[in-house]
Amino acid sequence: TKDATTFLRGDNTFAEVPAGLDMADQWRFSTNFTSTSEKINTGWERNDNSFYGGIGTGMTESSGDFTFPSTGIYYISFVSSFYASAFRSYAGIKLRGSSDGGSNYSDLIDVYDSISSSGEYGNVNGNYLLDVTNVSNIKVALYTSASGAVLYEGNSTYNRSYMTFLRLGDT
Repeated sequence: TKDATTFLRGDNTFAEVPAGLDMADQWRFSTNFTSTSEKINTGWERNDNSFYGGIGTGMTESSGDFTFPSTGIYYISFVSSFYASAFRSYAGIKLRGSSDGGSNYSDLIDVYDSISSSGEYGNVNGNYLLDVTNVSNIKVALYTSASGAVLYEGNSTYNRSYMTFLRLGDT
C-alpha cells in the first residue's frame, strides 16, 4: 500500500479509504396530537431506548426545526402513524426544507394515505437525500397535512412516528 489511509484500486491507482457512517440519529413524536395542516413544532424527543445506537453528534431540534451538525449528504427518512374517527380524503406528512435558516420552507416530500371510513388507522413514510452545504441556513421540518382532524400517534417509549437522519458522506 502507498500508506495506511489508501488502497490500490482495480485500475492500478491509489485512492483514499472511504470514511464510514459518522452520524446517525433518530427523533420521534413523544405523544399523540390532533392536527389538520401545520408544522410539528412540539413533542419531539431523541430516541432514548436502551438499545438505541446513535452515532456522532446528532441533530438538534428547536420548535420543529432540525439543524444538521455538519455539512454533507444526508439520508432522511420518516414514518408517521395516525388515526381518524371519520372519513378523510387524505392524511399525511410533508418533509419541508429551508435554505434561509427556517424562515421559509418548501416541500421536499408530500405523502398521503386516505381514511375510507370512521375509526381507521393509516400510515405514511418517505425518504430524501439532502445536500447540506450550510449548517446555519439549511434546515428541515415535518408538517401534517390532512383534509380534516387526524390523530397523529406518538409514544415516548418506542418509535411509532419518527425520523431517522444518516450522514452518508461529504458534500
